[in-house]
Amino acid sequence: MKNYHTDSSYLITKIFYLVIQVGLVSYLIYKINDSEIIFYGGLVLISLLVFLIIRLVSKYASVSFTESNIVVLRGVSRKMELINYSNITEYQHITGFKQTSLNVIIYSPDGLSNKKLKCTTVVSSADYIDFIKWLKTKNNSIAFSFYPSDSDMNSTFKKEFQ
Repeated sequence: MKNYHTDSSYLITKIFYLVIQVGLVSYLIYKINDSEIIFYGGLVLISLLVFLIIRLVSKYASVSFTESNIVVLRGVSRKMELINYSNITEYQHITGFKQTSLNVIIYSPDGLSNKKLKCTTVVSSADYIDFIKWLKTKNNSIAFSFYPSDSDMNSTFKKEFQ
């Protein structure tokens, strides 16, 4: 059995850009030279930064593909969620040109509503077709989507499966 594992480490980039933006705004507030604005502006910025970082960290997920289901460990608390392969309706591959490529797993745990799980790509482009074949052995009715539609991965998929 092949072991496939990924996570949502792309969130680290979002946190980095968030810290830079807050730093720039903090510098501008500091340059105003009004102690009351500096105090309250700093308080608001620090509160906003802490809130957003906690929110992004809570979205972090570690994803392992096992033989029977997908194991998702969410956030710092490592809350476990099991996704049956039969519940997956769509698997999206989003190619990032100057950033990390992403996968979005759309699944319906109760059969009524859809949930999304966003993570970095599970395997490299060279091994992606093998991963798709392995995933199709678990659930043949999964729809695969590739964005942008003119990506190399989409053309490779079409050559192999259509």
